[in-house]
Amino acid sequence: MLVAIARVARSNGEIDPGVDGVVVESGFASRGLDGNLVLAPGMAELLAQGGRALGESIVSAMGQAVAAAKGAAGESGWNPDDDTLVAQGRASAAAGRLLATTVASQLVGLSERLAQPGAVMLDVGTGVAELACAVAEAFPSVQVVGIDVLDRALRLADGTIAAHALADRVQVRRQSVADIDAPETFDLVWLPLIFIRPDIVRAALPVLHSSLRPDGWLIASVGRVPGSALASAIASWQTQLTHGTTLTPEQATQLLHEYGFTDVSIADTPPGMPVLVAGRRSSN
Repeated sequence: MLVAIARVARSNGEIDPGVDGVVVESGFASRGLDGNLVLAPGMAELLAQGGRALGESIVSAMGQAVAAAKGAAGESGWNPDDDTLVAQGRASAAAGRLLATTVASQLVGLSERLAQPGAVMLDVGTGVAELACAVAEAFPSVQVVGIDVLDRALRLADGTIAAHALADRVQVRRQSVADIDAPETFDLVWLPLIFIRPDIVRAALPVLHSSLRPDGWLIASVGRVPGSALASAIASWQTQLTHGTTLTPEQATQLLHEYGFTDVSIADTPPGMPVLVAGRRSSN
């Protein structure tokens, strides 16, 4: 069923024969009098909100599930195959657009900073650079520096950047976040905790704090906060498989306070989107 939903979400309105039957029998759609597929209201709303990103998120999750079933996912942390990397990246583009259109306006001065010439963002764990490109497209003045430790992801990122024609404003390089040495360089830092080991997160936070320009912001993704105990346990396991950092929003808030960030808050994001915790480097 998930495969069928992913195919519908990733399609451009043309649904393969056979897939439509699964979607109808699952209750996610019905057939109109003309025989065409009519999505159920809830499904139509979900696709309108998430679009292709929903399908890519499902593909990425299923790729990770296969690796976990084989027992390979936990051996070296986040090291998926290329197809899973690309799908995860395309799904993360939705988080980039959310950051640019919804979250930045909630953080004092951030939208204005990113609209100014010379604005710079650091995208930690850039992967295939889809999130970096989404932010660059939303803010034409922003330069984005993406870092990652996975060589295959960076090679794929070059193709993403070229496809978006953003080679002049998005650059990627191989570097650990703990090795950043760029005092007062960035207006915004994106930190996906779920893909970064806890020891590296703690080593990185002091240098990330100093790398921000005064009144610059760090936004940390702590994943989703599911409603049921089972869903919460699955989300925690997924983070452990990638050797990431598992924190509640409240724990992430405390962590940012501990490392000197001010005005720390949990951003208001739509249901189903990653939970984001933001903190500012004070100008004082």
